Amino acid sequence: MRKSYFRFKVYLAGWWKDTEYRKITKKEFGKYFDLIDPMDVSFNEIRKYIGPDMEDTFIVKNDKRKIDNCDILVAKFDFLPQGEISLGTPMEVAYAFSKGIPVYIISKDDYIRNNPWLKFHSKKQFSTITACFNFLKRLN
Repeated sequence: MRKSYFRFKVYLAGWWKDTEYRKITKKEFGKYFDLIDPMDVSFNEIRKYIGPDMEDTFIVKNDKRKIDNCDILVAKFDFLPQGEISLGTPMEVAYAFSKGIPVYIISKDDYIRNNPWLKFHSKKQFSTITACFNFLKRLN
């Protein structure tokens, strides 16, 4: 039996301050997937090289280009600290869904995992990073 050398390209959507999610995913699952992290370029780097007048356009177009080139989008949702809001992650989910890219949701919270909008726009929901990526490994 031949070993498959195909690796899914997985876009890591989630709150930009959730560095732990990205760190764990890269460490534990980077050997199985080509992980596309939109936060590999920081907001400060974008401002420095693109400028404040174009940073919003650059961020959105760059993220959409990365989503267009992925096989799967995984989005981690959790309740954020009071006063914080993440608008990009739901936009990324809707964009991927509109392009026919399978979306998988990670949230430790039942309320979030059972949200009708997230369920409609995703293939499956998981309570942990490990459960999600072990499932995806079986698809590969």
